[in-house]
Amino acid sequence: MTTTTIAPHSHGVPQLLTSGLRSYEPGDFEPVSVRQESWRFTPVDVLGPLLSAPNGNVAVDFDKRLSADGITIETSIADGEPISGYVPTDRLAANIWKFAGTVTTITVKRGSVAATPISLRLSSEGAAACSVVLVNVEEQAEASIIIEHEGSVALGSTIVVNLADAAVADVTLVQNVDGPTAVYAHHILGRDADRKSTRL
Repeated sequence: MTTTTIAPHSHGVPQLLTSGLRSYEPGDFEPVSVRQESWRFTPVDVLGPLLSAPNGNVAVDFDKRLSADGITIETSIADGEPISGYVPTDRLAANIWKFAGTVTTITVKRGSVAATPISLRLSSEGAAACSVVLVNVEEQAEASIIIEHEGSVALGSTIVVNLADAAVADVTLVQNVDGPTAVYAHHILGRDADRKSTRL
């Protein structure tokens, strides 16, 4: 398994990791090459399936009872540019957003405290697959969230965590993927928000 983790972090606005260009359209960026400084130490060759037109599927599984605890989890067809406070800053990230068939949104409502961890499992199949997960923890809400990727194909995943003022979140990413994997984890923090991230 080859895993490439790219984890920008910002307070209020996205941090630009490359040339400053932001776009949901892959063609707006230069082709990815190890000759570029930002990709020099990345195994670009094994990520090739994710840089073309990945058309695999990602199945989403979660506990349907969570909605009773002030938590909603919704999976919708990807349609245009999701409103997330984040815009891709390189070609691979843009490709993931373009070819993700669905967007899964986890919302912890204002003032809610999740009694148990919120567990989300994403299972990929096909030649290569892409997924997008948006986590919104509203004001003064608290939650522990576990996002698990599993499968045997190349997987590109973007996870955007929006923490409102005084929100608290502990986010754990678990990688059980046999193929090459590129994971973008982006955090946008409100005032006095507190977050912890762990990758397993």
